[in-house]
Amino acid sequence: MVRLETVLDSWKTVRQDTAQAVEDFPAGELNFKPMADVMSFGEIARHILVAGYGITGMLLDGVENLATPQFRENMLTKAAELPETPDAASLAAALRDSLDRRTAQLAAQPAEFFEHMITRFDGMRVTRLETVQRQRSTS
Repeated sequence: MVRLETVLDSWKTVRQDTAQAVEDFPAGELNFKPMADVMSFGEIARHILVAGYGITGMLLDGVENLATPQFRENMLTKAAELPETPDAASLAAALRDSLDRRTAQLAAQPAEFFEHMITRFDGMRVTRLETVQRQRSTS
């Protein structure tokens, strides 16, 4: 059985690595795109921030079905709580601050919270713990 502390520690490590990568990226290069039709480095980092915060926020709110037409709208509603991130320093700070907030909120939940089954955005039935674990592995 996977323990909550292990998942949260791993999730936190991956997210901290993301914040560090943003800080280490050359100044003024957040808009770099290796090809014209892909997201820039800064857009990818912001997406990681928004998706991680939004999905965990929906879990904490008790949303049981992420496979709805309103999924993106619901996630962006959560993201509205996040600060603007016009530069690398503010983006890295937002990644760390949101991580600390969500980790504490998730760690405060009882075991039953994480055992509860939900429908993931792709229609797959998983536990909330598996959803958090997947957030870590897709960063």
